[in-house]
Amino acid sequence: MNDELKEILHDIADERGVINRRKLGWWIRRHAGRIVDELRFVRCSGNSSSEKWRAESVSPVSSFSQRHNEKTVSAAENYRRASSGE
Repeated sequence: MNDELKEILHDIADERGVINRRKLGWWIRRHAGRIVDELRFVRCSGNSSSEKWRAESVSPVSSFSQRHNEKTVSAAENYRRASSGE
């Protein structure tokens, strides 16, 4: 296991030097859906006695916002031109 990941897991769910899976599961559940570095935790489907999670890649929201703003600006510009008779 990567040393940095091991340190993070111990920060989140350490119990007497061992990673407590229940603590880790509760932490993941509380943070599920949050996007960090284009990744988020998503619960896996399936029949199991324990919950399973995976990290899902998501596209950055900023690119959508930029495209949306560009469309809004161009629509506003088109409205201005139409209103002024250009």
